[in-house]
Amino acid sequence: MKYILILISILCVSVLTVNCVKRLNKAGGDETEIIVFADEETFNVIEEELSSALEREVFTPTKEIIFTLKPKLPSEIAMYGRRRNVLMVDIVNKPFIDSVLSLSAKGDVNKGKTFVFGEKDIFAKGQSVLVVSARNLDELREVIRVNNDVIFTYFFQAILQRIRDVLYKDSFQEELGERLSLSYNFTIDIPPGWKIEEHGEKRLLKIYRHYPDRFITIYWEYSPRPLLSFDEACDLRNSICVELHDGDKVDRERSRMFNVDFQNMNAQKLEGTWENDELVMGGPFRTYIFSTDEAFYFIDVYVFAPGEKKWIPLHQLASIISTWREE
Repeated sequence: MKYILILISILCVSVLTVNCVKRLNKAGGDETEIIVFADEETFNVIEEELSSALEREVFTPTKEIIFTLKPKLPSEIAMYGRRRNVLMVDIVNKPFIDSVLSLSAKGDVNKGKTFVFGEKDIFAKGQSVLVVSARNLDELREVIRVNNDVIFTYFFQAILQRIRDVLYKDSFQEELGERLSLSYNFTIDIPPGWKIEEHGEKRLLKIYRHYPDRFITIYWEYSPRPLLSFDEACDLRNSICVELHDGDKVDRERSRMFNVDFQNMNAQKLEGTWENDELVMGGPFRTYIFSTDEAFYFIDVYVFAPGEKKWIPLHQLASIISTWREE
């Protein structure tokens, strides 16, 4: 049987009660935790499938788990129901799911039509809630297995949106952006609190914020360039780091280059690990290399956050550089 995911609004008594409150409190908890409400029997059956779907690994350059599952009993919903990421899982026609899904949603599950339902801001503001149900435990396990990418994407995209919302909750430094446009013919939306160093004579900008250390470096030339080889890209990044970053170097054995889309343009992406033998430091970086009709650009982001997960600050930087535009 083919299981199709359709995201619809969840309608239930508890949700209606919460939505009757004029102002929801802000969701809390760790951004990378997913609270899984399920009874012990159900969770034991589906744990492997849920782990495969959500506890995915990313290398930055150390191995990091993107999401961590935190199983909780349905009776604990009053305590944990206001977390940022909430997943409710069980078979239909059991008390917990019956208290969550509307009659029409339960009908869709019983007909084998729809098994996964998503909604935002149910118990708290800035929250993502997903309900996964089926007619029996074997079917439930298969539904999760077949829809694992979509279940992951639902929560992952929610985090990316929250990252952007936090960065730009107070808009951006508009006057600075206008000055960059007038001075260099391109601009970028720099969030409040972020600092900038301009080295116009060297065609270099450094945008940064500390705790953890996050850096955006933009280098440009006023004429397009042909595609760079891997070694040429590494050499160029190293030369920029001599100017701005205490001589950090690309670890070429732990880096790679491939083609991507950047702002609807063909670009090369260099990504991997930077290191500094003298300072005994290192971390992940991402570089986008491309030419427009008028210029060549080398936009680099990197993080130094020892002991912390690095994929979230990397996505903060990705969100900022996604605002880059030539003017």
